[in-house]
Amino acid sequence: ATRDAKRSRKVWWAVFLGRPLIALLARSWRIREENTEPFRALVAEGRPYILCCWHGELLTSIWCNRDRGFSAMVSHHGDGEIIARLMERWGFRTVRGSTSRGAMGALRGMVRAVSEGGSFALTPDGPRGPAGIVQPGLLMASSRARAPIVFVRCTPERAWTLGTWDRFQIPKPFTKIRVVYGDPWVAPESDEASARELERRMGPAS
Repeated sequence: ATRDAKRSRKVWWAVFLGRPLIALLARSWRIREENTEPFRALVAEGRPYILCCWHGELLTSIWCNRDRGFSAMVSHHGDGEIIARLMERWGFRTVRGSTSRGAMGALRGMVRAVSEGGSFALTPDGPRGPAGIVQPGLLMASSRARAPIVFVRCTPERAWTLGTWDRFQIPKPFTKIRVVYGDPWVAPESDEASARELERRMGPAS
């Protein structure tokens, strides 16, 4: 009980302090989005899609795609509860699970959300990596729901890079950030060949 209470306090303070600090930082970024026409065409057609980014570029991707009606997969692992609450404050609906815990339930939730006309967002190499290696859940959801995958790459001119497995990036204040969206692509299968093809399209993790 004591451990749960400490964890709850940690989550509460992290969200209470983290949200305004991140928003203040992010509002200083000079973001240039490129190749937005293909995914905006999907939105205009009412066609759901799956947005994905490498885990290390998650912060910028969340900020750029806030309040766009996404559901998102957030891990049970580590600080997933903090991430989930922050994302919910920025207009995301969350489905809890990952490639390592709650995988099948999360996959069903993702397929259901996309099949019902909602777009989804996740990191294909999360929550523990390896960085830049696509896990099968994203491919299975795309293949089963026939939903196109749209990847996004976020490249800041200046950033702090953490010493974590994903080399998590925090863009520095007032930096320029190039945000590039990929052309929509439906995974034909959830196999090794499809994983390698998506990795080729996305390019190596930062």
